[in-house]
Amino acid sequence: MDFLAIAASARARSPRLVTNLSERGTYRRASAREELMSFETTSLLLNWVQLGVLLAILFRLGHTFALIANTQRELRRTINRLGEQRAMELNAVGGLGSAAPRSW
Repeated sequence: MDFLAIAASARARSPRLVTNLSERGTYRRASAREELMSFETTSLLLNWVQLGVLLAILFRLGHTFALIANTQRELRRTINRLGEQRAMELNAVGGLGSAAPRSW
């Protein structure tokens, strides 16, 4: 076998070339440790992004539940206020709470 055949078979078996150029202007092959670290780094980055998205969703849900609680509280106050006003109107025209019986 000549040198070119050996180089071609080695190139075909090489796992991956890194696109960074070295000082001599040739491509260098990434070592197994660098590839593993790259995978770990990517995996950790994706995990952090996933955690951030989950926290954002929970934060937004918290605001949504607070808005629902405030709306419910305001509706309850309004209903009570309207009930009190209605009771005062009925008392003013001789409705509920008047001592005089009504004649039909």
